[in-house]
Amino acid sequence: MLAPSPPSPVGVGPGRRHKASRSGGGDRAPGERLRDVLHSCVREQRRSEPHVHEHRRARVVTAHGEPLAPAGDLPGSRPLLVIPARGGSRGLVGKNLRTVCGVSLVGHAVRVGRQALANGLPADARLVVDTDDPAIADEARRWGADVPFLRDADLARDDSTSLASTLGLVDRLDVEQGWAATSVVLLQPTSPLREVGDVLECWRRFTDGAAATTTVFPAEHPPGKALRVVDGRLSWRYGLPPARRQDATPLVFESGAVYVVGVEDLRARGAFVLPGASVPVHVPVERSTDIDGPIDLTIAETLYRRRAPGPGGGGARAWALVTSEDLAAREAPLPGEPVLLEVSGALPDLLPAADRLLAGVTERAVTLPPDRPVDREGIEHLLDLAALLEAQPVWSLPAKDGCSRQVLSSHGLPTLVRRTSRSCKQVHFPMEAS
Repeated sequence: MLAPSPPSPVGVGPGRRHKASRSGGGDRAPGERLRDVLHSCVREQRRSEPHVHEHRRARVVTAHGEPLAPAGDLPGSRPLLVIPARGGSRGLVGKNLRTVCGVSLVGHAVRVGRQALANGLPADARLVVDTDDPAIADEARRWGADVPFLRDADLARDDSTSLASTLGLVDRLDVEQGWAATSVVLLQPTSPLREVGDVLECWRRFTDGAAATTTVFPAEHPPGKALRVVDGRLSWRYGLPPARRQDATPLVFESGAVYVVGVEDLRARGAFVLPGASVPVHVPVERSTDIDGPIDLTIAETLYRRRAPGPGGGGARAWALVTSEDLAAREAPLPGEPVLLEVSGALPDLLPAADRLLAGVTERAVTLPPDRPVDREGIEHLLDLAALLEAQPVWSLPAKDGCSRQVLSSHGLPTLVRRTSRSCKQVHFPMEAS
C-alpha cells in the first residue's frame, strides 16, 4: 500500500492498511493467516451476487462482471499511468521483482497498464514506471513500459511517499520532456490481482465527473468490534459494538490497486483519496491482496490460479492449434473459435501478444511442447500459464505413457497425445480430466 501522507486539513492520502484488518490478528502464524484469508474469500464469494465473481478474461468488464461501456474522455485529457516501484524494501527485499505465477509484480502492473491503454484510455495517455533501481527499470522495459529516467535519490528514501515521488515525476516529465500530465492513474505493483476492468471503471467514473476514484473492498471484520488492552484488561476501542455483525455500518478499505485523480487536485489537496469527493469502485476481496511479506505472495498466487477455468464438458471437440511463433507472426486477432495455445519462449514477449490477439477467443486451452518432461516444475509452469492466460491447462504427451498420465491425472490435468508438436493445425481432445 501507499506510505502514509503527511496530515492535511483538507485531504488524506492513501495510508498503509494493517494486515490485521484482513487476517484477524497481526501475530498469527503464516499458515493460519493463509487459511483465514482463503476462507474469507470463500465467504465473500458466497455472500456476493454470482455475477460479481463469474469467470472473466482480460476482456474489458466492470467490477460487477458487466460489459464495460467505452471509457470516457475529457477534452485535452492527458493521463499519466504511474507504477511506483522503489528498489529498497525493508519488509520484503526485492519486493517489486518477486513473482506471482512466474511474472514479477512490476510485470503484472505493466501488463494491466498496457491492456488499459489498448482498451479505451485517451491516445495521449502514457505508461511510466517510476523507480530508482536499474534492475526494476530493465524489467519494466522488458514488459513494454516507459522508464525515461531513474527516480532521484531524495525521493527514494524509506520515508518517501508515493505522493512526493509522483508529483516529482509529473514535474520532471514536464520540464525535461515537455509532456504535461493532466491526471494520474496510480497502479501499485503490490496489487497483482488487479484487472484491467478495475482500471477502466475507475477512469470512466473519473471522466464522468468524479474528482477522484479508487478501488475499495468490503471490510470483513467491522472495526467497531476492535478491543484494546489496557493494564492487562480488555475494553472496547470504540464503545459497545452492535450485538450482530449484520447491524454494523458497512465499511470498506482501499485496496491499493487503482487511484485516479487530477494533477491540480493532487497538488492542492496533497492526497490520492479526497474525503467527500472520491468515488469508490468496489472490487471483491479476492482481488485485493496487498503484497507486504512472503506469505502475501503465497496468498496471491493461490488466488491467481483460481482464474484458470475448470475442465469443460461436451466430449471431444476441434481446437485450433496455435504456437507462440504463430502469435508473434500474426497481426490480426484470432477468430473466436476454440484455441489450443502451445507455449514456449519468454513471458514478456508472449503475454502482450496473447492479450492483443486472443481478446475475442472465449474458449482457450494452453499446453507445453510435447517433449516437455512430466515433472513438478513443468506442471507448475503450465498451471501458472493457465492462470495468466485464463485458459484450460492441457498436457501434451508425445506418445501414450500410462505412468505420465497417472501423474497428470493426480493434478486434475487433461492429457492430449500428439506425435509431434507441428504435425497438425487442428487437434481433438475432450476437455475433461484424465
